[in-house]
Amino acid sequence: MLRYFTKFFVPTGLSADTDLQPLHSLFDDGGIQGFLFLAALIGAIVWSARRHDTRPIAFGLGWFLVALAPTSLMPLAEVENDHRMFFPFVGLAIAAPWAVVLQLRRRPFPRTIVAAACLLPLAGLGYGTWRRCEVWKTQESLWRDVTVKSPHNGRGLMNYGLALMTRGDYTGASSYFEHAAVYLPDYYVLEINRGIVAGAVKNGVEAENRFQRAIELAPLEASPKYYYARWLHDNGRYGQAAGMLWAAIAQNPSYMDSYYLLMQNYFDDGDTAGALSVARQTLARFPSDPAAQSWLTRASAMRPTPEAYLDQSLAFYRAGRYAECIAASRKALELRPGYADAWNNIAAAYNAQSMWDEGIHAGEKAVQLDPRNQLAKNNLAWAKLQKAKRAAKG
Repeated sequence: MLRYFTKFFVPTGLSADTDLQPLHSLFDDGGIQGFLFLAALIGAIVWSARRHDTRPIAFGLGWFLVALAPTSLMPLAEVENDHRMFFPFVGLAIAAPWAVVLQLRRRPFPRTIVAAACLLPLAGLGYGTWRRCEVWKTQESLWRDVTVKSPHNGRGLMNYGLALMTRGDYTGASSYFEHAAVYLPDYYVLEINRGIVAGAVKNGVEAENRFQRAIELAPLEASPKYYYARWLHDNGRYGQAAGMLWAAIAQNPSYMDSYYLLMQNYFDDGDTAGALSVARQTLARFPSDPAAQSWLTRASAMRPTPEAYLDQSLAFYRAGRYAECIAASRKALELRPGYADAWNNIAAAYNAQSMWDEGIHAGEKAVQLDPRNQLAKNNLAWAKLQKAKRAAKG
């Protein structure tokens, strides 16, 4: 209450997310000052209530006291928060001006002096308002201010890191996330953000570890599973992503992002039937959802093409999922038996696994179908060379 009362008259040090901590003892300096202020406030209310002309002061101070009582008597997550001042300040906005009016009635001053005395604080408050508007202008400027005013607030450090991450400053974001972890070592949201940054800089091992730890910290929350699934999807691990998304949906059936990503995941995996099924399930639960309706129309009109399967096989190859690369290429061959590029992808996948005989067979098929396919020629030559080296070693 003392801090709020002071900020009504001298609004400095404002922070959107304070790092003020509870007192360790009632006899700490802050505690003693607070009790003395509370005694003085109650005394001022009692004294001013006795006279008719000062009762508006008693009313205003009483308003301030009563309006702050709920957030002062109940332990909340934050010890203080700027928005808690707004309603109690109505009382001070009544008491303080009335006290000034009484003084002016008792001791009149020239109007020019009174006007100047009023304009000066108004100008200062106007300037302060402009400065705070500049702080609140963007997410980045707001949370930057919090890190300066409340340097021990883990949530503020994390949110500023999140703002940096949004504009692509992954190095800066990672630094602030590391600082935030000192104060929030077991906060699952922070682990999710650390995983997102690690994934953005292609540190797959750390990203996966962060997402998995977020799930361990909050096993009943859907969001850690969703963001882990998003990373799995972006890395071509569609099957694992689908399993994680179904788990997220089971825990929170109203988390719409899981449905949307699951439909996209099935689509990118070439499983139009899966995308269609999820779209229907989504519409059964949310009949007016436009995104699900769009996916339903899109999936219903789709037919698998050799090119789509070829693209899928290439994605699998780049992700190191060679068996799935071969399977997708064979699906392309089912639709277009003479598809040289599909045989070339099969050859490359077998070569990556040092399965030279299979690679030679697939490479020969690709070259036979398209003698000008240089990639197929290269893969065939590489498989033959490696097989010859292995035979030479005996």
